[in-house]
Amino acid sequence: MAILGNKTRILYGFYDMSGDTYEWEVSQTVGETENTVLTSQAMEYIPNIVEGSLTFSGYLRVTTADSVESRLNNVLTSGTESVAVLMNYQSFPSPAIIFPNAFNNSVNFSSSVNELLTFNGGIRSRSAVLRGNAVCYSKTVTATGADPSVQIPSIVATNTGTIFFFLHSFTGTFSSNATVQVQSSANNSTFTTNATFTTNVEKSIALPTSPAYAGSYIRANVTSLGGASSLTYSIVVTKN
Repeated sequence: MAILGNKTRILYGFYDMSGDTYEWEVSQTVGETENTVLTSQAMEYIPNIVEGSLTFSGYLRVTTADSVESRLNNVLTSGTESVAVLMNYQSFPSPAIIFPNAFNNSVNFSSSVNELLTFNGGIRSRSAVLRGNAVCYSKTVTATGADPSVQIPSIVATNTGTIFFFLHSFTGTFSSNATVQVQSSANNSTFTTNATFTTNVEKSIALPTSPAYAGSYIRANVTSLGGASSLTYSIVVTKN
């Protein structure tokens, strides 16, 4: 079954930009470098480094401190935030494309007299663009405990990868760090912790698996809310 565009989501660092965006495009290209020599019978080339980018367009609805206009200008300034495109947020594991350590390379705002104010922009990654799977999207929890697991058949024991955690929002006040583990299992019974995320601010965090995945079943396990009343987060996992 074909997937409609309204089943996709864009995580612009910790900020969920889906409610502001009406169009996006991911482009991955491989350049070429000539390596023709005197004995060649034809022009010869080798593939160059993979290049990836994300472009997007949307509507500028409000201009407050937490609006898309503000987020486009400040979320990626740290150089450590990641951007993810989820292909089908209603069915997990959802295919996802991740831009680690993303930076904003263009932002434009435009409107005519009788049209809506729109924005369009683009981002690139400081490192290789990754393909992975989302195991949850905008999940809200109000208590500690483990989420239901999601099976990703392409992940097997001893695979390694990078796990991306996006804390979108929280309610209440942090008195300490919230702690969320991402765990894996071969039998959906005994789980191994592969990454532990701690934060008391909205942000995205990327951590390598340590140790390697134990199997194809992946879940989140919230061990502390850090004093907050609730956490809302998304998680994307990749394998090398």
